[in-house]
Amino acid sequence: MRRTKIVATIGPASRDPDTLARMVEAGMDVARLNFSHASLDIHAENAERVRDAATRAGRQVALLQDLPGPKIRIGRIQDDVAELKPGEKLLLVCGSEEVGNGERISVSWQGLASAVDPGDGLPADELAPLERAGGEDRGQPIK
Repeated sequence: MRRTKIVATIGPASRDPDTLARMVEAGMDVARLNFSHASLDIHAENAERVRDAATRAGRQVALLQDLPGPKIRIGRIQDDVAELKPGEKLLLVCGSEEVGNGERISVSWQGLASAVDPGDGLPADELAPLERAGGEDRGQPIK
């Protein structure tokens, strides 16, 4: 008995019913639907096609809905460069249009400040501790 599962992302190149049938027959255990791309109608159609292919092959195939999280983008940066060094603080300013630098950078998601707490990890925390601007937590590092 195999203990590894085969997960395959279903997209434009693999959504054809014959292609899906071959994927199921080849051992696909999980069909991943990436909701960062395509419409809900396309994903519903892909799910139905996977179910049909699995039924024809007499196998169970799980559907994995990969849902996108918030898209957080940094704003414009002065001279297009901000050098961050370990140990330096970086202030993320939510929902601002200000031009950033190595000390302050605007981020597109207004909800970031309320979604994190002091001590929460953010991907950039290995480069520089972060601090939340505004509110009662002002000045407390976010690790």
